[in-house]
Amino acid sequence: MIINSCMNLKQVNLFDEKSDQVIKKSIENFYSLSIFNDNINGEHWWTESGNSTLTIPFLKNKKILNNDIDQSSSWIKKANVCLEIKSIENIFFSGSKCMHWKWNKNAGNCEWLGMGFGWDSWQGKDMSNIIDKAAIQLKVRSVKGILKSLPLAACLEDYSGTQLWIGFKPQTIESSVVSEEWSNVILPIREFEWEIAPNFDPSNVKQFIVQFEAEGEIYVDQIEVIPYDGGFDNRIYVNKVNDKSYISEKDTWDKTDLINISNSTIQTIVDNNNIYFKVTSDKDIKSLEIAFSSNYKLPRKRKYMYSSDNHININFKNNIVENLKTSILVDASINNQKKSFDIIIPFSELNFENFEQNKVYKIEFGITEENIKKVWNLSQENFNNPSLWGEMVIK
Repeated sequence: MIINSCMNLKQVNLFDEKSDQVIKKSIENFYSLSIFNDNINGEHWWTESGNSTLTIPFLKNKKILNNDIDQSSSWIKKANVCLEIKSIENIFFSGSKCMHWKWNKNAGNCEWLGMGFGWDSWQGKDMSNIIDKAAIQLKVRSVKGILKSLPLAACLEDYSGTQLWIGFKPQTIESSVVSEEWSNVILPIREFEWEIAPNFDPSNVKQFIVQFEAEGEIYVDQIEVIPYDGGFDNRIYVNKVNDKSYISEKDTWDKTDLINISNSTIQTIVDNNNIYFKVTSDKDIKSLEIAFSSNYKLPRKRKYMYSSDNHININFKNNIVENLKTSILVDASINNQKKSFDIIIPFSELNFENFEQNKVYKIEFGITEENIKKVWNLSQENFNNPSLWGEMVIK
């Protein structure tokens, strides 16, 4: 038996309409970016403010002398509040509200004042992949006048109770001062005090806490995690090439970060056996001093050099490289091309094997032009303190 069937088929285009799905923002697949936005809710807490009672005279007539005051009826009691946090309408950076923080730690003899943000419904948040790539940003604004500092500190707390702290240092205030316009306070995650909290678990973060010191009054809005490269130190990204043959290629140097110090530029490249520097200047360069670490695991805020740290000086007048830690000359190559110098220093001369890719090392430069020395990241000329050096990331 044969069955014949006639059907009209309709052509259907797959995905012919635009999707209205919003792609959620992330940093290295970390999606819990919004810490506070607009409303105080169950994700937020703050310390109950202790009160102290101060008795003060209430004078209806300023001409009345103290000894004429009726003690039974002319004195009033005033409560001093340590911490006041409330939602304010019509003042905001985004949305329709902001927070008003007002505190005076000494007013009520309060031992500790703080506010916590258990954002993303108090879930454990894995921030381990963004330590070097993100910061926590707060929008802040003065209630009145100019504030040159904020007596605050902040921490991330994991679910074991371990806390990772950072102070609101001057460099955290993007515009240097907090005015009656909205300013950014930026807390790079890398700048938190990791060295003194080795057991902190960045893969299971519970909350963000702000600690209040002294006294102050500000508006705060839109606290969020933002992309941020490293910390406060200057940073360069250094290409790692296969071997020395790549150094002669112009493209290799064109893709390398430039450091500008005064009238000079410095570039750095590494391979498996050497570190290379290219220095150019419009001025008469006399020398280049360089200090760098070879062990990325060492504490980045250490105050003194370790044995694995290197400190050299390149003398362009005599074409020599000196190890300043041992006062021994280094067998290096210096190619002098008038206003440009190419330097090759073998790792074997510095007693270490290699740099690892995608790791952060400390490095600092100081260049002497016409008897005037300028440094890169240092606030003062102290090459013996690695906490003051800049950073080098091996790509």
